Amino acid sequence: AENCPDDVVLVPNFIRYTKTLLDISKGYNNYTPDRNYAKKFLMPIGSKRPWRDRVVERLDPYLNDAYWSYVRRGTVLPGEPPVQKRYDLWVMNPMWYNDTCFSVVVESFNGKNLTADVPVFLTEKIYKPIARYQPFMVVGGSGILAYLKSQGFETFDNLFDESYDTETDFDKKLDIIAHNIENYVKQPYDAVTLGKIKHNVELFYNIDVTHRGIVKDIVEPIVKFIEKKSI
Repeated sequence: AENCPDDVVLVPNFIRYTKTLLDISKGYNNYTPDRNYAKKFLMPIGSKRPWRDRVVERLDPYLNDAYWSYVRRGTVLPGEPPVQKRYDLWVMNPMWYNDTCFSVVVESFNGKNLTADVPVFLTEKIYKPIARYQPFMVVGGSGILAYLKSQGFETFDNLFDESYDTETDFDKKLDIIAHNIENYVKQPYDAVTLGKIKHNVELFYNIDVTHRGIVKDIVEPIVKFIEKKSI
């Protein structure tokens, strides 16, 4: 990314825009939680990576109180397709969110920022709890929470120690997240948490915000590129 050609534009919100529009097309935006707080957290993992192995190992003491998967190691979520089939990145089973209090999002990358202008690369993983009325923590590169807040989303410092977002030592990051899980008490959300959840859902599904973002981040750079090449 640091050696990105002049005619390539990185769009950190591309998957956000895609997921918003796809969710609406599938009617997922009509999901209404019927929460029972039975499990502490939801943690879906697909592809196998050594650093993800470390996540599962560190959080193992808490997995009995979670819905979790590691598809390429043979563990799937309840109601998920068989392991031999391709994991559907976009599937939504209401049970996963109704039964869990929060999500531990294991992102696709846990490395350094891409560039100064593109601080993080986010996938559909982080937007699933945002769209499903859930608080979340995220295992990934430093600065993900800060980036989400810069885009107008709320994070959950009222529930969790979010210093993990600036921690560059991966084991220390996992320790903070593990302690957050251990200290979390399963109970109905308070007013502050409910307000943050509602704000995030409304922002994520705000079609005007999505359309403006697509124009600014995708359409305008294409137009400028065409105009530049036509000179």
